[in-house]
Amino acid sequence: MPRSAAIVLSLAITLTSSFVAAQTPRAANAPEAASSAVVVLHHDQPYVVLAGQVDPSWSAGPVTLVSRVEPVITRRATSRALPATLAAWRRRAVTLHDGQSSRCTGRIGRLYVLNRVFPMSGTIEEWNGDTDHDGDVDGPPLGDGEVARRAFDLSPEASLLVGTLERTRGRCDGTRFALPARSAGPAVLAMEATTGADLRARALGYLRGLPQWAEHQREWEASGDAVPGGHWETDPDTVTDVRSFLDASTGRRVVFVTVDSSPDGCGDMFVGRISALLEVRGDALVPIGAASFDVPIRPWLLLDVAHDGELTLLVHDGRARLDAQGALVQDVTLEIPSLDCPC
Repeated sequence: MPRSAAIVLSLAITLTSSFVAAQTPRAANAPEAASSAVVVLHHDQPYVVLAGQVDPSWSAGPVTLVSRVEPVITRRATSRALPATLAAWRRRAVTLHDGQSSRCTGRIGRLYVLNRVFPMSGTIEEWNGDTDHDGDVDGPPLGDGEVARRAFDLSPEASLLVGTLERTRGRCDGTRFALPARSAGPAVLAMEATTGADLRARALGYLRGLPQWAEHQREWEASGDAVPGGHWETDPDTVTDVRSFLDASTGRRVVFVTVDSSPDGCGDMFVGRISALLEVRGDALVPIGAASFDVPIRPWLLLDVAHDGELTLLVHDGRARLDAQGALVQDVTLEIPSLDCPC
C-alpha cells in the first residue's frame, strides 16, 4: 500500500475524518455473508474495513509501515486464506453513502491486514534512537522496515481486514457507509439535536426499575466511594447520557440511554455501567434486544441496513450490533490500543 494512500487511524474516537460501519462479519472464524462494510476516510482517501476480527493466517509476506507515529502497519491479505465471504469483496463495486443519499461509487481493490498500536513511550524512544531515554538521540534510529516488523505483532487483537477503494467517481468526503452497488439504501435514524425532558425522564426511569440498577446501588454503598444516603448515579465520576434517534421518513424513534460510573476505571473503588436501547411506541418504551447492556459505547447514528427492523449502531470508536442472543456487542473497534498505563 503506497504511503500516499495511507490509513492513519489517529485514535478514531475523534471521527473528524468520516468513518462508518454497517454489516461486517460476525467473527474471524465465522464470518457472515457480508452485505455492507465500514468505511474510513482519511486524507480524502476512503478505505473499507471488512472485518474487525482477523485470523493471523489471513496475511503473509513482508509488512509495510504506513505511519511511524502511532505505528500503522499493513501486510497483504492472502485471498486463498480468507473466508469466501470476505474474499468476495475483492473487485466488488460499492456505493458510499453519507446518511442521506449516495455520494460516490468505487471498487474494492487490494485487501490488507492492518495493525495499529500506541507502544510504550520508552519503546518509541528506543526506536527513534534515544536508547537511554534522556530525550537526546544517542544512536541511529531504527529503519521503517524494522519498526514495522517490531510493531506489527504488538497488538494482534486490534487487527483489521481492510480494502483499498479504487476507480472512485463522485465526492467521497463525508460518506458514512458503503453498500454493494445497486443495493437499496438503508433506513437511517439520525441523532436528534435534543432529547425532550419527558423522554429523557422516561428512559432513565426504565433503567432505575431494572434489577441491575439496584445491584449497582448495593455495590456502590459497599465501596469506599459511597456517600451516606446518596445514590450511585449521582457519584461525581458518573456520566449520564440519553440520546434519541429518528427515522424522518417513518417516524420511528429509538432512545439509547446509559449511566456509566468511572468511565476510565483508574483508582476508583466502584465501577458500574448500565445501558439500554429502547423503541418509542406511544407512551411505552420497548427494549430492543436484551433488557440492558454493559458496554462502554456512545452511538451517533443508527442504520437499518436490510429494512427489517434490525439496527446497526455507529459508535464513538467503531460499530456495534445485537447478536443472536440480543446482547449488544462491538465487533468493529477503531480505537488504537495503548500499551502505556492508562492512569
